[in-house]
Amino acid sequence: MNDQEIIQKIQKIKQIRLEDRRKDELWQQIVSRTFDRPETRNRWLARTALVGSLALLILFASGGVLVASAQDALPGDQLYQVKLAGEKVRLIATKSAKRAELKATYTERRVKEYEELIEREDGEDRLTKNQQRALTEISTSITNLRIEPTRIHDKEDLGEFIQLLEDRKATIKDLGSRTTGVKRQNLMIIEDELNLILRKAQETYEKL
Repeated sequence: MNDQEIIQKIQKIKQIRLEDRRKDELWQQIVSRTFDRPETRNRWLARTALVGSLALLILFASGGVLVASAQDALPGDQLYQVKLAGEKVRLIATKSAKRAELKATYTERRVKEYEELIEREDGEDRLTKNQQRALTEISTSITNLRIEPTRIHDKEDLGEFIQLLEDRKATIKDLGSRTTGVKRQNLMIIEDELNLILRKAQETYEKL
């Protein structure tokens, strides 16, 4: 049975109406049990995970249609877990040489999400639940960057990665300059985390 046949069979399954809260819980489980497993780094398993995720997306999408609008979802939105799952699928399928660049792109995306949430949910001098979630996602994306300087063995590639880190740092610094209170404090902590990775990358670059 090929991928298309699998998807067609799933589309015929009677849809089950779930509350938004239950959908979010199920997506959390899908992401943690499928995409966070070390063995999914295997190419064949990565392909299987991709087909499985597409099928599950079809089940959750209204009317059996894959919801492309997940790309615009923010923390707290119903489709945010779909967005993160799609990113993990793409990361698994990406060649190792380009993985660091993609991770840096995701970090930029997390910062933009936080910025949009600040505009959407003011919260004055406190963090809303969704803003806190966005900060957690930024921190997670930066943590995922830590190993990359040791994986890049080409000096030119590492130089490009360092520039990407510098760009991400500038974005975070710019947002921090436009916020106050606890929002700014959290961004300063995240900037410090990124500085540690940047310093390690620069040290590695000098040794190549």
